[in-house]
Amino acid sequence: MRSSAKLLLMAAALMLLASGIYAQDYSESGDNQPEITTRVARISKLKGDAQIRRRDALEWEEADDNLPIVEGDQLVTSKSARLEIQFDRNTYLWLDGDAGLKIETLTDQGIAVSVPRGSAAMRVINFDKARGYFEIDAPSTTIALERDGLYRIDAGYDTSDPVLVSALEGGQARIYSQTAGMTLSSGRQARIFVSGDYAGETQVGSISSFDDKFADWIGDRQKKIDRDLATAYYGKYYDDDMYGAEDLDDYGQWSYTSSYGYIWRPYGSSISSYSNWSPYRYGQWRWLPPYGWTWVNDEPWGWATYHHGRWIWVNGYWAWTPYGYYRSGRSWWRPALVYMTVYNNDICWYPLPYNYGYYNYNSHWNGHYGGNHNGGGNHYPGNGNGNGNGNGNGGGNGGNPNPTPTPGILGPGFIRDNVPPLQTVPTTGVVGVSRDQFGSKQRNIQPPLDVAKSVVKAVRDGSSTPPLLPPGTEINGSRPSPMSVKTPATAERFDTIRTGAAARTPRAPLDNVLRKDRILGGREILTPDPTRGRPEPNSRPTGAVERPPLTIMNPRPTQPRSNESTPVRPRTPTAPLETPRTESQPQYEPRPRTPRAPLETPRQDTPRYEPKPQPQPRYEPRPQPQPRYEPKPQPRYEPKPQPQPRYEPRPEPPASRPHNESRPSPPPSRKEAPSAPLSREKDGKRQ
Repeated sequence: MRSSAKLLLMAAALMLLASGIYAQDYSESGDNQPEITTRVARISKLKGDAQIRRRDALEWEEADDNLPIVEGDQLVTSKSARLEIQFDRNTYLWLDGDAGLKIETLTDQGIAVSVPRGSAAMRVINFDKARGYFEIDAPSTTIALERDGLYRIDAGYDTSDPVLVSALEGGQARIYSQTAGMTLSSGRQARIFVSGDYAGETQVGSISSFDDKFADWIGDRQKKIDRDLATAYYGKYYDDDMYGAEDLDDYGQWSYTSSYGYIWRPYGSSISSYSNWSPYRYGQWRWLPPYGWTWVNDEPWGWATYHHGRWIWVNGYWAWTPYGYYRSGRSWWRPALVYMTVYNNDICWYPLPYNYGYYNYNSHWNGHYGGNHNGGGNHYPGNGNGNGNGNGNGGGNGGNPNPTPTPGILGPGFIRDNVPPLQTVPTTGVVGVSRDQFGSKQRNIQPPLDVAKSVVKAVRDGSSTPPLLPPGTEINGSRPSPMSVKTPATAERFDTIRTGAAARTPRAPLDNVLRKDRILGGREILTPDPTRGRPEPNSRPTGAVERPPLTIMNPRPTQPRSNESTPVRPRTPTAPLETPRTESQPQYEPRPRTPRAPLETPRQDTPRYEPKPQPQPRYEPRPQPQPRYEPKPQPRYEPKPQPQPRYEPRPEPPASRPHNESRPSPPPSRKEAPSAPLSREKDGKRQ
């Protein structure tokens, strides 16, 4: 009895030990973060021809649908082309024909692009600037988005063309020129002059819509995007990191399986045009710094399925699951999820099995995860549910560095921490090309059956290592990439046109720097103190910045008032002064209207604040030294009888003057010091 119990305990211990070793070989940690986490966007729609040049590359390459875009990339379009870039689930950019674009910054903290030529538009939804900024540089101009909305930038085609910035659909942005800054609200368009006599000046007008082919195309794309997002399964079958998954609904259907949870299967009509279709068969390998070789699929729906999750062979067909058996704490973007090896002189690959951790076939170039197909490092088996694919809370917003929880989904029926059997890979799923063809477009390339069987067997016993793939844009180290194209004629504009209102610090927003310099005159931005309570009405801060204390440069001296304990007695009563006001006298018009014409001085008519030129400038100071409200010939402290004093009626015959009153002295001018005291009484006698 005791011996059988010991045997059972030993068997259980061996099983646990084997389970731990196996899980360590084929799992990903719930907190595992890849060494390369560079944010990636994609060309989600391309109509016509476009070219791309990677950071530090000399050659331009052909752009394609679903081509990954990273920081430092430059793009140009042909005259009749249209291009759409998707940054995440809620952020899109459109580029018109004969236009240029450079990705200056692309991180979880924000996006910055430059448009040196042509027209571009962008739409942001659920925009939170505190979590991810979006800025656009145009010639001598910078735009910082503030709210959800649609924005358009027309950078022009010549160095003398002004830059047009428009905000629609509730958008609001701050705009900076070479000399100033302003806020542009929805329904408004700003024209920024970048050269000539008016350089730095801005003219603002109203706009409700655009009437050109580029605007029509944007409208059609917006409708398609809104329709796809309305039926997408974000938060149900996949998380926000898998942007582009909204494409799937038009090309396939979701179903539930007990072994894999929810899976997506393409319709037969979606793959009927591809002979002997299988995942990773129709497309091309492209070099993407810093990731290395990256798969670019031909299928219009394949972005999410080729960079997240796993392709599985179930019941005689291929299906896609958003997550593998083991799952990291966030759904990180991968250049491809395949197993790759070299057989004779061929490079072969097939979809990474469901229960394999990430296999880094680029490890020779970026050194990730060692060289093992399990990903290397210290890994632990997945647990919990969440589609039954492991622990942790994957997800996250592309513009948000804090991952959002993945929705809880009932998992398949496997037992937690059990070692899953290796998935059987059909030989029809193996794809291979000769080494000298790697990196070019391929269609329906299937190795012989015996080769496919050998490739599948090699990975099952763990005897293979990642192949040494051709480096960079060199294929077999001897010839340039077959995707290279002739340098576009408009590419030189990237090097000759200065974009931005100021020099941009890498991976940092310009808005706060320019706001302080161009709008606030170098003063600090006023921010409320969240630790303080509600301010009293009299202590409520006002103004956008803290105003410096007033400094009086030359205070006017006041006359001493010795032996004066009470205020000076009022002068004569003012009531009699009201009686002659019924007559038409000019006492309230000390400045004649006719001499105003000479006040007008020449001024350049800038289009900033004077849409309708006026004969007399509104805020122009008067160059004459005439005191305000005082006739010119009147002495400063000595009123004369002939000139008409302020507020005093013209002298009348003695009969009309009141008998019991003396003539009041004229009040002092507004800019004068008060006259000497009229009189004081001492011992009941007037002095």
